[in-house]
Amino acid sequence: VNDSINKESYNKKGYVYFNISSADLNYGKNTIIIYANDTLGNKNSENFTIFMDNVTPKILTLKATANKNEVTISLTTDENTTNKLTFDGKSYDLEEGNTTTKTIKNLKYSTEYDYYVTVCDKAKNCNTSDTQSITTEKQPTTPGGTGGGSFDYDCEENWTCSDWTTCTNSIQTRTCEDQNNCLTEEDKPILTQKCTMPTVATVDLSVEPEEETIINVSDKDYEEVGIDNKITGAVVGGGSKGIIWIAAFIGVVIAGFVGINIYNRRI
Repeated sequence: VNDSINKESYNKKGYVYFNISSADLNYGKNTIIIYANDTLGNKNSENFTIFMDNVTPKILTLKATANKNEVTISLTTDENTTNKLTFDGKSYDLEEGNTTTKTIKNLKYSTEYDYYVTVCDKAKNCNTSDTQSITTEKQPTTPGGTGGGSFDYDCEENWTCSDWTTCTNSIQTRTCEDQNNCLTEEDKPILTQKCTMPTVATVDLSVEPEEETIINVSDKDYEEVGIDNKITGAVVGGGSKGIIWIAAFIGVVIAGFVGINIYNRRI
């Protein structure tokens, strides 16, 4: 092997076996010559080449570019490799070789995506890149009042909001919508705010007692109504006893009327 290593073989059922490990080989090209001699002195030889590869391939460039809602990944390695892309958690097989590209379409606008690549050579030596990120562009909008299908890629948000709800638990809410549908929320208005609960007026329904009014009646007033001054004087001056006297007097008057009535009927 490479003019420096001698390996003995053993014969088993007509087959010749050689044990050569990777430690016996150099990186790159290795020349192996096999010599055979029989007991009669006949000789023969055969040579062949082995390529030893224990070095991982290098990723020279890995670049992503965004166009609207599409992303194109460009990859370059230092040798021919099989290449695999992982984008937003999904796996994509790329073309084999040392230069390849892949375009991923129908992504969300204004959204960040993570990606990385894994490359392997023919000797199964593999290399995986660091995770990188790319953000798609803002959603395009057609300019107002113009035709031709041109687009303005700098989407300007235009929010309209509903009225605030009534104050509940000191909070008001509302809904807002971007009329340009930019799919960004950089200028989005607030949707909730604190508020002061309305106060309820209380009315005192209690009624204060009116002041007592005292009317003074003179003796002359008693005489005009035909009531004995002594009796009324006793009533006014006697408190509860006066009330008893008035009741007794009224009872006598009523009894007199009743008696006169009965007497007239008999006649």
